[in-house]
Amino acid sequence: MREIFAHEVPSCLYQPLFKSLESEVEAFFTGAFAPDAERAQNSEIVFAEQAVSLFKDVVERLDSPQDHAAASSVHLGSLTLSFAKFIADCTDTVTSLRVKIRICQLSEAIMRRREHLNLRDDVLIRNQLLEYIIGWIRNPEPALEPNRGTSRLEELGRMQKDLTRACLKALCDLTFRLPLQTQEIQSDASMSAKKLELFQRYFKRFLDLISTVRPDVASESADAFSSSEMAITILSNLLSANIDVGLKHSLSHGYHNSVEVRTVFIKVLYNILTQGTEFSNLSDSAVSERYEELLGLLTKDLSLAVSMSAICPSAEIDELTICLLIVFEQRGRTFELLEALIKEEIDQTEHATEILRRSCVATKMLSLYAKWKGFDYLQETLRKILDRLMMTSQELDLELDPARVSSAEELKKNATQLQIVAKVFMDDICGSAPSIPAPFRKICSIIHDAVLPRFPDAKYTAVVAPEAEGLVDAPPPKELRRGLLLIAKVIQNLANNVLFGTKEPYMYPLNRFLVKNISVVTGFLRTISVPPVTLDIVVTKETTDFGSCVSFHRFLYDHWDHLRQTLVAKERREYLRLQDSSPRSHSPVLEPLRNLITNLGPPPLAISWNRPQIALNGPPLYSRFQNFMLRNAFRSTESFLTSRTIFDGGITLDGLSTILIILRYSETEGIDHETLLHCFLKIASRLWHEPFSILIDATCYSGKNDPKDDFFKMLDLLMPYEVRQNLARIYIYNMNSAFKYAEYDETSGYTWLTGNLGDASDDC
Repeated sequence: MREIFAHEVPSCLYQPLFKSLESEVEAFFTGAFAPDAERAQNSEIVFAEQAVSLFKDVVERLDSPQDHAAASSVHLGSLTLSFAKFIADCTDTVTSLRVKIRICQLSEAIMRRREHLNLRDDVLIRNQLLEYIIGWIRNPEPALEPNRGTSRLEELGRMQKDLTRACLKALCDLTFRLPLQTQEIQSDASMSAKKLELFQRYFKRFLDLISTVRPDVASESADAFSSSEMAITILSNLLSANIDVGLKHSLSHGYHNSVEVRTVFIKVLYNILTQGTEFSNLSDSAVSERYEELLGLLTKDLSLAVSMSAICPSAEIDELTICLLIVFEQRGRTFELLEALIKEEIDQTEHATEILRRSCVATKMLSLYAKWKGFDYLQETLRKILDRLMMTSQELDLELDPARVSSAEELKKNATQLQIVAKVFMDDICGSAPSIPAPFRKICSIIHDAVLPRFPDAKYTAVVAPEAEGLVDAPPPKELRRGLLLIAKVIQNLANNVLFGTKEPYMYPLNRFLVKNISVVTGFLRTISVPPVTLDIVVTKETTDFGSCVSFHRFLYDHWDHLRQTLVAKERREYLRLQDSSPRSHSPVLEPLRNLITNLGPPPLAISWNRPQIALNGPPLYSRFQNFMLRNAFRSTESFLTSRTIFDGGITLDGLSTILIILRYSETEGIDHETLLHCFLKIASRLWHEPFSILIDATCYSGKNDPKDDFFKMLDLLMPYEVRQNLARIYIYNMNSAFKYAEYDETSGYTWLTGNLGDASDDC
């Protein structure tokens, strides 16, 4: 029966076949075939073997785009992983080892067609499969003597040997362009550390395997790779895809005492150079044209951007938000996007108290855009009063909670002070209506128009911490923070047109103040919700934003099936709504998008540097940084000179991570300063989450090949907030007369470096 399903079923029945197989396998994994307390493991292993073999045979028959589309309806990667998890818990027998071999063959078949299958959660699934399959590999063991072995042990040994070979073959495809990652959501710093830990473990495992392969084993097959060659291919793939953490760790193997290890390392480097670099194709005109087509689809039909936002996982909200904002702002369509996102969010909101309170793309974009366009307004409106409060925080007590105040007289005094300060805030805010930026008014008007039909009485605003918006230079002391929180409650209730209730009875004394001033705040909200008469919209016709395009490419590749289902469901809802007035039409974006994703294939490798935080860096700086890093990634012609000039210098005695810059190598003829800058920013991105330092070695520096002024202007434009905030020290080692002249020469770029990035320490 399996042979019939695998080889006789016509391709037009692949989709129902895949769906039926998927439902059967899901039932199997939920225990439907093991109702008894004790699992019938042998029969389940047999079923798993048959199911995996059937999936493998069918996948190997997929040839046409229609076949690939049918297979894409099933989560093949997840099913393969489920089989691997199941068999990992089973005792090693001839049958279970045979199932593992089939799983490796299925993985190999899927990976060889991954460009056409649009696998979901591709990188995550492959990382988990990598972990399981590596665990199935065993180092070769000496052959058993005839009087010590049995036929069963010999059969297990042969099967294990076949399994090891099948694992290596599968991993050759599985590890190609695979950035290592874990399932947990982590910060960039902890993610880099975990990635390095995984790389070191895997690299050591395959080096050990190569060293234990016997020559007779390695030469058994003349028509296929030997185990050693496959292990070298896997090592090459791992290093090529994770060169940001792997290169420094693996370089020491080039100086290993063992000639065999040094030879392996040279072969790995050769393979990496032969494969090419991860972003080498970004400059191809074909890719540029397809990315332009992608941006055209995205901005032409807002349903695509809205659907992408609706399915966006929480870990990817920041990246998708800022990329959408950059692309739509460049084309002058930001407000159209915001209107569509806000309307969709309001439609999905059940209660008025939840309006724009969910963590999603719409709320994140509102926050980003408001901070970007309204920073100067907020500074002008609130900075002076906050500075005065910071200076008088020691004498000012605004606490009203009786549990925190010693006497009734103090409570009364504090209530009076709180009303005075709240009144000052309210007057400054309400008096700023004429100077509110036009984009603010437009956003308020969009929110008002979206909320009014669904929640006519809703007036819910949001309050943020002052240091989060850069309104104060340092976080307020604990007592003042508490006072600001109470002021925020007063302002919030004024905006919401509600009085304090039983939830906070100690705030009752302020209700009279609220009644007196609610009309003032209501008038202010009504005024700023009127759309501006004129709104300057600037359309910038720049080159393709590669940073955003790569992010969109990866998002669409990882979430294509979910996105396709969302677009189809939206199309059906729209048809039901309009079926009496218009004929049914298919989504204009779905088919072109499907073809485009197929033509683009898999996205470039995961970004090998830490991205700036979008909460600290505006969209223009973020866009410049990502575009520069992508366009200069792995420019190999100057990589050797660059690695000698700028590198991670370790940790100082006082615990600061250090970037070491050796100036004499930067004077080498033909060195590319943009590559140096890329290298510096890439290293800095792994350190800037905490204070770090720069050590400039000026030994033998002559000043003959200084970077041009444009280089330092570019550095200033690309420098994220994290670098300016956490660059604690700059050390100058062996400062000679040439460097001193350059430092004090106003026309030299090093004057900018030592004067703007931090305080230089002369360590001679």
